[in-house]
Amino acid sequence: MTVVTPLAIICFALASLAWMNVRTLRLAWQREQETANHLKVAVQESNHRIKNNLQVIGALIDMQIQDVPGSSVPKTALEDVVHQVRAVAAVHDFFSHELRSDLIAGDQMLRRLVELTASPIGLQVEIEARSD
Repeated sequence: MTVVTPLAIICFALASLAWMNVRTLRLAWQREQETANHLKVAVQESNHRIKNNLQVIGALIDMQIQDVPGSSVPKTALEDVVHQVRAVAAVHDFFSHELRSDLIAGDQMLRRLVELTASPIGLQVEIEARSD
């Protein structure tokens, strides 16, 4: 009987410590999940702003092409820049959506890039891609 009481106290103390550890771990996990969710939203917002900024750059260049009839920069050069900016925006948009998965569909990205760069200058491109 003299051994049972100290063992019961020790078991109770160990159980209390275990419960406090589990509670602390659960609170830490919840804080980590909240932080991860905040970070996810921040990355999505950042990607959206980058895409919008690239589109604004393209629109500003488009406006310059239309507003300056005798500019020193050839119109075709500015149009090439517009297509390049739009291609960069499309690649950024593509990767910001594709990074949610383990696989990236390169054939889709290539088709989109061709659509943005070759089509506006009159090139017709046929793409054959294999997915492995």
